[in-house]
Amino acid sequence: SNFQKSYGGEPNKIEIDSIDKKIINLINQNSRLTNSEIGIKLNLNYKTIQLRIKKMEERGIIEAYRTWMDFSKLGVSYYKAMIKLKKLEKDDEEKVLEFCKNHPNIIYLLTCVWPWDIEMEVQSESEKIFLEILREFRELMNNQIIDYETLTITEEYKLDYCPFSRELLKILK
Repeated sequence: SNFQKSYGGEPNKIEIDSIDKKIINLINQNSRLTNSEIGIKLNLNYKTIQLRIKKMEERGIIEAYRTWMDFSKLGVSYYKAMIKLKKLEKDDEEKVLEFCKNHPNIIYLLTCVWPWDIEMEVQSESEKIFLEILREFRELMNNQIIDYETLTITEEYKLDYCPFSRELLKILK
């Protein structure tokens, strides 16, 4: 997937009403709900739901629908490398991004403020593959890497991707 998202900087706030917030909250809980099911829960016509979701997608509020999988059941482990560079120049950042986008095992890349410059998240069948990816990355970056730490993620929890869900729980009850 070539989905790329950048967070940070000044937010470009888009106002949404309580109905859109309720729709987002329901999709957050189960993205497989149909427009009719959402409409029933909110006492609205499915066409209204369909139109509102389409508008939120067009406005960039809803960007993707994600599958949550347990990759360990498929024999895949989850690793993270946190890397400190001498200096992260713009062309280095583009080189890192290109490397990560083109590597099928790298699933996330985050640029950070401190103490690490970048965090790379990898899914692979073995630690050996993960270490090979790190070796390739070290070669790519020459002598830019000052320090790094690696982690094996043993369990991952989906908490809540909806920033106003607690507010909505009061409205929905």
